[in-house]
Amino acid sequence: IQVHRCGLCGTDSHIWQGVFPIDGTPRVLGHEFSGELADVGTPTPGLVPGARVVADINIGCGSCAYCQRGRRLQCPNLRQIGVHFDGAFAEFVKVPIDSVRVIPSDMSYETAALVEPLACALHGQERVTIQAGEVVVVLGCGPMGLLHCMLSRLRGASVIIASEVSELRRSFALAAGVDRSVGGSVEEIKQALFEETGFDGADVVIEAVGAPSTYLSALQLVRPGGRVLFFGAAPTGTELLVEPFEVYRRELSLVGSYAGSYGSWLDAIALLHAGRLPVTDLVTNVVPLEELQHALEAMVTDPSSIKVQVALS
Repeated sequence: IQVHRCGLCGTDSHIWQGVFPIDGTPRVLGHEFSGELADVGTPTPGLVPGARVVADINIGCGSCAYCQRGRRLQCPNLRQIGVHFDGAFAEFVKVPIDSVRVIPSDMSYETAALVEPLACALHGQERVTIQAGEVVVVLGCGPMGLLHCMLSRLRGASVIIASEVSELRRSFALAAGVDRSVGGSVEEIKQALFEETGFDGADVVIEAVGAPSTYLSALQLVRPGGRVLFFGAAPTGTELLVEPFEVYRRELSLVGSYAGSYGSWLDAIALLHAGRLPVTDLVTNVVPLEELQHALEAMVTDPSSIKVQVALS
């Protein structure tokens, strides 16, 4: 695939900082990409050079019990483009032919480069099963947290409260359709919940930061019988002190979500093409490949840098 756009992801930053495991270095990063099919090794109907495409980055072994049951993300030998194989911060990226997904002819490469993160968020939403009328708290207003805010509204949540330490990012959450956008403390969130609903707990809490402190906050903010989505990627080796009796007594459901695959990719393409989500508002910077390192640094230090895309052609 000749790459046209590739977005920066928190995973790229974590790999760059050495806190996300990969098989080895050097490695070309980049997995949120769109482009043009340049060459095909195996002739496949509908996939010809010049086709506008994205690619599912998750590659299972295809033969284990998980892959055979359509559970690729649980494959013990799962590998990902841009993580375990060289990715798309390059002129060309090589992918398996069955990972390729054609995008509509009128979808921009900028929008198409958001298919991968949206597919991840969609998979997480499916895992935690947000229902119409439920109260949702989203911890973290980075690009993935903001996508969860948008999708929670689309699924019919009655109240959505977003929490974020950056005031600027809180304004992005309000633009994404949340009812309240507050600071990062548990007390502030509980006060907002009580003012909006009369209760100090949410039906669903989505952790989209990946920090031990916010994982613990999620457990404090969910109502008895509620559900917590562990979505943010915490550094490997991080441990969390949880009192099992409280999970048992409060009948909590703790759900993990790792990536998007299979139907979530097609659903993401369909939603983006229909214009149901204002996702391109998340793209705050477009830079050339030569500025990639500066963009990675800004992800850590600059809260105004929400979603950065690299333009390659």
